[in-house]
Amino acid sequence: MLRNVFYVNCHTAAHLVAGLLNCYKYLAREPNIKLIIVDSISFAIRSLDNILARTELLMELHTVMRKLQMKHNLTFVLTNNLAFRRKRRRRFELEAVLGQKHAQIINKRIWLMKNGCFLGKWSKTKRFICKLST
Repeated sequence: MLRNVFYVNCHTAAHLVAGLLNCYKYLAREPNIKLIIVDSISFAIRSLDNILARTELLMELHTVMRKLQMKHNLTFVLTNNLAFRRKRRRRFELEAVLGQKHAQIINKRIWLMKNGCFLGKWSKTKRFICKLST
């Protein structure tokens, strides 16, 4: 079943960039690839200490992914970690780790939660699409 699954291990931001740039050559040899999953994009980005460097890298990665998407007619699935952040009145809310810059770039979202699957750009407008079995 996994015969046609290819795996690249990326522990740092540099590995992730190299992996995506190598996709140009690899997709030229393997044109039937139509899905690339990056799990988790936030893990590699958060390894950088400088917030400006993180933002620049994130924008660069999205540019590379868009070019690959257009040239090879493929889809990217990106996972982003969630964390609790302190909001007003000392309340904590669950948020995506990469924040608003990343959120503005992504045009489709699938929310996988313990009680079901949802589709939608924002958590307030998400629609139920399936029940997850446990």
